[in-house]
Amino acid sequence: MKLFSEIRRRQVIQGAIAYGIVGWLLIQLAIALEASLELPPYVDRWVTIGVIGGFPVAILLAWLFDISLSGMRLTSETDQAATETETTIEAKEPPPKHSIAILPFADMSPDGDQEYLGDGVAEEILNALVKVTELRVTGRTSSFAYKGQNLDIREIGESLNVAHVLEGSVRRQGDRVRITAQLIQTDNGFHLWSETYDGDLKDIFDLQDTISKQIVSELEILLDAEGARLATNLTSSPEAYDAFLRGRELFHKLVGDETLPQAIKFFERAVELDPKFADAWAHLALSHLNLPELVDTDDPSRHYSAAEIAIERAQAINTESALVERAIGLILCVKRDFFGAVQAYERSYKLDPDNPFISFGFAYAMASIGLHEKALELFKKTEASDPSAPYVPQWLAMLHFSKSDWQTAIFYYQKADKLGYVPARASAAFAEAERGRIREAYAWMRNYMKDAPTWFRDRLKSPLARHVYYAAALKKTPFYRWLVGRATLARLKKTNNNPTIWDPLVLLEFCGPEHYFEFIRKTPLAYGLTPIVYLFYETRSSRAARAHKDFPQFAEDIGLVKIWQTYGWPEQVQPNPGTDGSNLQFTVS
Repeated sequence: MKLFSEIRRRQVIQGAIAYGIVGWLLIQLAIALEASLELPPYVDRWVTIGVIGGFPVAILLAWLFDISLSGMRLTSETDQAATETETTIEAKEPPPKHSIAILPFADMSPDGDQEYLGDGVAEEILNALVKVTELRVTGRTSSFAYKGQNLDIREIGESLNVAHVLEGSVRRQGDRVRITAQLIQTDNGFHLWSETYDGDLKDIFDLQDTISKQIVSELEILLDAEGARLATNLTSSPEAYDAFLRGRELFHKLVGDETLPQAIKFFERAVELDPKFADAWAHLALSHLNLPELVDTDDPSRHYSAAEIAIERAQAINTESALVERAIGLILCVKRDFFGAVQAYERSYKLDPDNPFISFGFAYAMASIGLHEKALELFKKTEASDPSAPYVPQWLAMLHFSKSDWQTAIFYYQKADKLGYVPARASAAFAEAERGRIREAYAWMRNYMKDAPTWFRDRLKSPLARHVYYAAALKKTPFYRWLVGRATLARLKKTNNNPTIWDPLVLLEFCGPEHYFEFIRKTPLAYGLTPIVYLFYETRSSRAARAHKDFPQFAEDIGLVKIWQTYGWPEQVQPNPGTDGSNLQFTVS
């Protein structure tokens, strides 16, 4: 089995088949030429002998070399390069003394129906501890990745690079709740502290605050303000909090045609029970903003309008919420106020810089406007606190993609895929195609189709549609590119179309910069900053967009020039000497 696996890895079978086809054609050609040109009768015999004799050589070459459209390299060299990349990227330092991961609390309730409550308690303790400046807290995505896994605490500590882990359980009967928590040292599995807390559901925030402070005390950390609360009292209504936790559990999952619609119903119930529940309003807004990107809907504007109302309610209750500012950034993108959106992401980051969800948002904004060095610093910060968050390696891959560093980009796309971010497969397919590895690109795209969103699978339901799209996107066949471009334009003209961040990339690749510029100018998208990142790739279509005569005016119209004047200029766009770039006085490379 190991030998067969190695044969498959080195693509020996594909090489043998290719050689057999070419050899057979040569033999047939020799037979035809021998008759038509009256060549000696031994010509076809010697050609056949040569083809048969060359077969072992072809097999040896297929074993030794990785042969593709991009050239021929020793297989061992390819493997070694990938290993070196992984070793360099994955190097870890010893965990800080004051570092912790909060695992989801187990549900010990009689009916086993309080899993969402256990997750909610753990998440609120995590959010409380993030406020302690001396303590490094692993983000929710990474901590919750171990949910339901019976792993050794030392293994979890090594994986997350933390010195401590908090685990526990929740047991609920009616309005009574019992929380058990234990703090464990990861280098030896030693229990530093364990405690059980009983109370009513209305006391849940006080219980979470008590647990958080006990952890800080056990780790011998002095709080900035003695006696100050760590856990926020989100609502005075236990019923509203219950609905909120159910909705937030679904919001974190995101994927699924019914996931966000159900989350919205729970958040609506929460704010109905407590109209002053700011976090419920913020999550309601974020759910509406994310839904059109993940679920096929005939009326995205309805969700954007609902999100704007929810944001206004949340902001009226809490003017200093990083989560609300993050939502404001998204709604401003819908309005194509990109300068305002970047400012909102920055305000969000300043309010809660140690929250990986928030720091990722500002990093995303910086990457989208071409400030890749600033973005890289922020992405690395996010990755350190939430190493299992799949969106971080996805964007790290995009930064390396923009530099045509295909090998590192593929490494990060693979990492994002392993962490559960399915669209990374499609991105990896494009990266493989750019470096001429068409076979690998096709494999990535077929793998993506297995778990792609329903709306994407519906568009490529027939084998013919898939063949045309793959040939256009990966092989870059001119006629198929023209077909895909025309089909995309026709679909986007329909009043009930559901545009996504993939559409501007298709327009840029297959229809030209003019259609891409028009889409960005006119189409409301919550993640409208994302398509702007395509301008800073070093692909042929991206360079054509930057070199286009309308690019300077486009950059001015959507606020990019104002953004660059405020936050800095990208490498490919620089103001003319002695100017600040006003009046389109900048140079594009």
